[in-house]
Amino acid sequence: MVKRISYENESQSVLDACIGYLDGIAKYLSDPQTGLPDPAPLLDARFPTSKIASPAAFSDNELGLDWPTIAATIEDSSTENARLFDPWYFVVLLLLELPGGRIIVHTSNHSKYAYLGYAGSNKSDHITVRRIVANTPRWADTIEMRTHHDLRRPSLRFVSKDVRTILGFKTRGLSRGRLDAVARALQLFREQLKLHGKVSSRSFLPGIELAPNKGMTAANYASLLDAAFHLADAMHEQYSLSRPLKVGKEP
Repeated sequence: MVKRISYENESQSVLDACIGYLDGIAKYLSDPQTGLPDPAPLLDARFPTSKIASPAAFSDNELGLDWPTIAATIEDSSTENARLFDPWYFVVLLLLELPGGRIIVHTSNHSKYAYLGYAGSNKSDHITVRRIVANTPRWADTIEMRTHHDLRRPSLRFVSKDVRTILGFKTRGLSRGRLDAVARALQLFREQLKLHGKVSSRSFLPGIELAPNKGMTAANYASLLDAAFHLADAMHEQYSLSRPLKVGKEP
């Protein structure tokens, strides 16, 4: 059951931290000499329903990969192992949680390990985070190249489901991905509007603003997610080209 969320306390500072980081990405993309944006504000920025434990940690190298990395645990997980994220995709995951979405841990039916999903109030109805980050097509599976704890995009690859089937792996016919996650987030956002007594297409959530005197409407939220994904993908491509991966031995 979807519950009404109060945004009056710390949510504005969380949104400001996310938008500030996205602005930093945009500046870096325009002029890399400005340097990477500071991820520190993201380490403890959480919307009310988030299950990402706070604070997270930041480092420049994890599992032998020389790459900016945020390591965070999930509160409802039975394991304390941290998951690894690119900062530019971590901020997108935070924004997906704004209307009541949650990054959760789910145990695979086909494997012996637990993986992360993006869900609303129903934990079993989720979209896998690795597919959201990698923007995996419906006809492909996402492969974690190092460990299932590593959700950084350089560590993810997607492979055709037909190839996986030929190789003897179990897979679904089609799988959901990034667009489905955005649709889920917008559905949750509209449900929050109704719970706050807002029914117009121009209605906005009380307690948070995109900018002074600019409320958070469903259209504004959709535009924010679109911009966040666009900036994250562009950041991944530009940073990959400007700084070739340096892969060392795994510990």
